[in-house]
Amino acid sequence: MKKAFFENIIIGAGPTGLGAASVLEKANASWIILEKNSYVGGLAASFRHDGFQWDIGGHVIFSHYKRYDHLLDTVISEHDWIYHKRSAFVRFAERWVPYPFQYNLDFLPPDMQVECVESLLRLRRIKVHKKRPDFLTFIENNFGEAIARLFMVPYNEKVWAYPLDKMDTKWLGDRVPLLDVNRALNGSIENPENRDWGPNNTFRFPMKGGTGEIWSRLALTLPNDKINLNAEVTGISTSEHTLTLKDGKKIKYGTLINTMPLDQLITMSDMDELSPFTRSLHHTSTHVVGLGIQSDIPDHLRKFSWIYFPDKAIPFYRATVFSNYSPHNAIDGHWSLLLEVSESPYRKIDQNGLVDDCIRGCLIGGLIQKKEEVTHIWHHRVEYGYPVPCLERDSALEHILAALEENGILSRGRFGAWKYEVGNMDHSYMQGVEGAQRILTGMDETTLLYPEKVNGSYSNR
Repeated sequence: MKKAFFENIIIGAGPTGLGAASVLEKANASWIILEKNSYVGGLAASFRHDGFQWDIGGHVIFSHYKRYDHLLDTVISEHDWIYHKRSAFVRFAERWVPYPFQYNLDFLPPDMQVECVESLLRLRRIKVHKKRPDFLTFIENNFGEAIARLFMVPYNEKVWAYPLDKMDTKWLGDRVPLLDVNRALNGSIENPENRDWGPNNTFRFPMKGGTGEIWSRLALTLPNDKINLNAEVTGISTSEHTLTLKDGKKIKYGTLINTMPLDQLITMSDMDELSPFTRSLHHTSTHVVGLGIQSDIPDHLRKFSWIYFPDKAIPFYRATVFSNYSPHNAIDGHWSLLLEVSESPYRKIDQNGLVDDCIRGCLIGGLIQKKEEVTHIWHHRVEYGYPVPCLERDSALEHILAALEENGILSRGRFGAWKYEVGNMDHSYMQGVEGAQRILTGMDETTLLYPEKVNGSYSNR
């Protein structure tokens, strides 16, 4: 029997896959998408449940690219966006400390202020090594002992659920506010600009539909018959350029754009020689717990965007006041919280007790007053939440990505390329766009190859 053939096949209908498809479609190229889920959007999908809107994590929509800005403006009209100025805090010592923590030491208890200041003064006197070693050492060398102990280490241990001394630091870029000692010592009460650090100090959010609305609307601009949902790839023959689907169907491809996790891709392929390199690819899983709360939102939370929680007694590392993003995210008489919990082999999670633990954490953390206020619960777990930028990652990726390309496979996206530093939605979309442009014209890919360049400025392309 003759197999179906497509010049370009895309695995996955998330931001990367849809970005690639939009370029190929405009060029009148032959392509199809194979998506295992019944919906588009991947990790950027949204879900409506009992009237509440939920995202897979606390997405905020900002951009490093003019092309991505244009996409957002095109698929969702101006009046359907809500624009926000970030209002982020750290819950610490029963206080709300503005983010970034290290530039708002005035908000700490007096004894801890003294600890941090003394530690910063010692840091200013010593020569800080320019070289970035492992992440734990980097934190200790660049933030001082007190800030490291009080916030940076416990918080990052919760986020990553992975040993910090086994992580690289090339990913930091615009994701961790590096410390200017003099600025930290000058305090922040009279320096509100200290709260404006980073590319997400302003962001937008869809009025309706959550983050997934972006990708649902982008998919609607593409031919429906080229986006195949419930089409799970289970086998790949690079020697024959053939994919096998869960239903047994086989399809031949010319070039394959992959967005599924690299380790899964290699496991189902005939490239056994790459399996040893996948042992250097580590990831965390993410639990997202949504709580619908029937009460008036507390005054101190009315304008909050999100809050970081370094306290080990609280299971979630971040809480987003999701109903503040859009009034359509919660039903009448309610407001909502979206909580994120990391899981890995280094940090096991009791799934059966997690929701109750999160509600207790909300009580401890000053987010709710009574557990009876929680009238709606949504719990969503994703096995592949974030790729870990571990020390051995780059060496493994160099071998894997090169070998795949030799066999006509471009692997791109958050887990397709396994680069956390270019794993945001805008990065992922542009990895798809640039990958497709490379197939069509041979154009160099900036996002994958030069993360520092991309993250060095906002809306730069």
